[in-house]
Amino acid sequence: MLFGDKLCLVGLGIDISERKRTERLLLDSESKHRVLFEEAADANLLMDEKGFLDCNAAALQMFGYSSKAEVLTLHPSEFSPPSQPDGTSAREGSERNIANAFLNGKNRFEWVHRRKNGETFPAEVCITALTLNGRPAQLGTVRDITERKRAEEQIITLAR
Repeated sequence: MLFGDKLCLVGLGIDISERKRTERLLLDSESKHRVLFEEAADANLLMDEKGFLDCNAAALQMFGYSSKAEVLTLHPSEFSPPSQPDGTSAREGSERNIANAFLNGKNRFEWVHRRKNGETFPAEVCITALTLNGRPAQLGTVRDITERKRAEEQIITLAR
């Protein structure tokens, strides 16, 4: 830049330390939440109104799938036998439970699930409604309660 007959250099300095600190905090937060989701002992399945968005390794193991891509193509009812012990169809029941979670913020219930190999097992399910990227979503957490059910049956048998 010329200033009169002299060549001048103009510089501008901006302190970006606050922005860098905020970026670091955001990355730390994302990392922490990713670890909590991925490393949970219970199956975690993240979904929106279109279907599954993500699942953790525990979900793959619990349901007997080898890849997330395979799980993400399924409807929630496909993790169940065609009907529940009370006669409710898997599709009707899963959609009702999902709707209840959206309505009430959370829905906790017991459900019979099915692994990819066809084996069924009892589970405790908690579906939590949340907002993800400004859109409604849900986190489904599934816990295999086979051992608890066996213990309950044993207690009932012993009490007779």
